Amino acid sequence: MRIFVFLLFLANLLFFAWTRGYFGVTESADAFRVGQQLRADQVRIVSNDVPPPESARPEKNVAKPEEKASAEPASAERCVQLAELPPAEADRLEAALSESLPGVASRRTNFPGTASFWVHIPPLKTKRDAENKAGELKNLGVKEYFIVQENGANQLAISLGLFSSSDAATAALAALREKGVRSARIAERQIKPAVAQLELRAPEAKAAELDQWLSQAAPDARRNACKLRNASGQ
Repeated sequence: MRIFVFLLFLANLLFFAWTRGYFGVTESADAFRVGQQLRADQVRIVSNDVPPPESARPEKNVAKPEEKASAEPASAERCVQLAELPPAEADRLEAALSESLPGVASRRTNFPGTASFWVHIPPLKTKRDAENKAGELKNLGVKEYFIVQENGANQLAISLGLFSSSDAATAALAALREKGVRSARIAERQIKPAVAQLELRAPEAKAAELDQWLSQAAPDARRNACKLRNASGQ
């Protein structure tokens, strides 16, 4: 019995020594797995569903004070457009404006007039004379003509063609001369005269002064609202 107790005590003692590593065993299996884990001091929490503090948030595109100031629209101005002015009248207003209101900007646009060029034989004295002249044209090989019947300065004239350019009318007249027509002429007929447009821009502080000046300098001028400019200011 004593031997059995002694052997049991010895076995417990050996087992205790073995678990403490006294027999050369380096680490237990659990200790080995713990060694393979990531180092706790290097672990970083990516997100824990809590918003970061204001100081850690990325900066938004907030305009700086100077940027806000530059983004504000330019100071208000008064713009008046004077349309369909005769060129001479536009010249007069531009000269008077530079003397009376030097702070007002002026921008001028010219629109050329339109005209036609009439090849014709001037009015004849009587209807019989006009008909005789028409007979002569037919004998010369002229096919396109007619006698003007309407009352007015050109009644009993013989029209030989209406052209949109001076060069075309001159060429038609030369062709008639080659056929023997000597009495034909070219007359310029103005359809729409040339006009000019003035765009006047003044600071809002001078708006009342500009209106008063226009009432005196151009009381009959046609005024329109200025068109909006594009982003480039044109």
